[in-house]
Amino acid sequence: MLTTAIALDCVRHGNMAQHRRWMIRSYPFAMVFTGTRMIIPLPPVSRLGVVGVETVVWTVIALAAILPNVLLDWRAIVAHPVPKAEAAD
Repeated sequence: MLTTAIALDCVRHGNMAQHRRWMIRSYPFAMVFTGTRMIIPLPPVSRLGVVGVETVVWTVIALAAILPNVLLDWRAIVAHPVPKAEAAD
């Protein structure tokens, strides 16, 4: 909810670039419910009971918090710095 509220504030102030970035962060949190509902019925998870459910929920929340930032900044993460040319004496 916080990421969506920040995105709405950005669009109200005309900052469309930041609005897009915050909406991209917002979508994974909206999908936590759907993702957990798809994973929990899997036999290896359902056999674990409550521990399995808690593990899935917290893992999906953690991924929703981390992955959008990695994807948004991927170019900066993998960019190789260009070496500066040394000045000749």
